[in-house]
Amino acid sequence: MPKRVLVRELKEAEREELERLSQDQAVGYRAQIILFSGEGYRVNEIAVLVKVFPDKVRKWIRRYEREGRAGLQKRPRAKRGWKFSEAAQQGLKELALSDPRSLGYKFSTWTLEALCGAAVERGVVESISREWMRRILGRQGVKWRVSGLVLKSRDPDYARKKTALGVAPPSAA
Repeated sequence: MPKRVLVRELKEAEREELERLSQDQAVGYRAQIILFSGEGYRVNEIAVLVKVFPDKVRKWIRRYEREGRAGLQKRPRAKRGWKFSEAAQQGLKELALSDPRSLGYKFSTWTLEALCGAAVERGVVESISREWMRRILGRQGVKWRVSGLVLKSRDPDYARKKTALGVAPPSAA
């Protein structure tokens, strides 16, 4: 059973400051957590009242105890840079825009899995997930969509047969 977490007894000035902060959109619920804790509410009760998980309640109480009012403020997050260099991203774009058959593959359209495998196989990147491939292609302006089956044939009666099967013939564009 976790140790009971309560904020220390609040001074009148602290309580007034927290009540003022509880109206602030950015830190309001955090101040409310501290006020409820100061009134003797338990972590689980506060979590229900404020509609957050108990771990969050404990986090804000502990931070307030350590840092005071400053502990309730948002902290800047470190932004992670892109995992792949611009050159690698450009190489992935070029690969995605290329015809797989011209590169010796037996398929005519890329899937994200096939692109990831080809990128590693060709030394563009050491490894890459489908999600990173999708993000990079989006950042590079490559529109990605799930491909559908396109029936093509050299048979001169292809259009007639396709119509007989109830499949619309290809439009002359």
